[in-house]
Amino acid sequence: MYKFVDCQYDRVALIELFSRSNKARIKSLYQVTDDLIGHQCVDEIFRQFPLIAHNRYNVELGEFFSYTKPYISPKNNGLLIIPLRGSVVINFFNYASAREDLHPAKVISQDELEAIKSTLIEQVVIDRPFLFNGLVVHDYKPADTRTLALILKIPLSVSWELIGAST
Repeated sequence: MYKFVDCQYDRVALIELFSRSNKARIKSLYQVTDDLIGHQCVDEIFRQFPLIAHNRYNVELGEFFSYTKPYISPKNNGLLIIPLRGSVVINFFNYASAREDLHPAKVISQDELEAIKSTLIEQVVIDRPFLFNGLVVHDYKPADTRTLALILKIPLSVSWELIGAST
């Protein structure tokens, strides 16, 4: 379902890249809108995870600013989250649903939300590089007011279990 992974990264350079880049609110992140590919601090991370395609569509750099309701990852098989400042709280649920039924953009009723939350399996605080299966129903929120993270998306064609060594 998840694992913490070994990953070398330049926290200072990534935070500086965030501070000097163009940003916008997208989904639950206040994120960089500039192309991150070509920045050494980002490219070095991709080299450590060769199964994740090295392109702008598989990387996000941003601050978490809100709760994200439970969902199943619609366009990837999971995420690698690398906290740079603060931490993220993620919940995993044992709720049976299809990917298209728990899409992040789909509105869910309060009753369904309560039904999902009643199936909580585990809560994890992400404070170091963390990889998880996006096919498990999950939600997340910032644990701190200014949680900054780099996120790599695991392609649909790759099993999340094949990415990175566990710590």
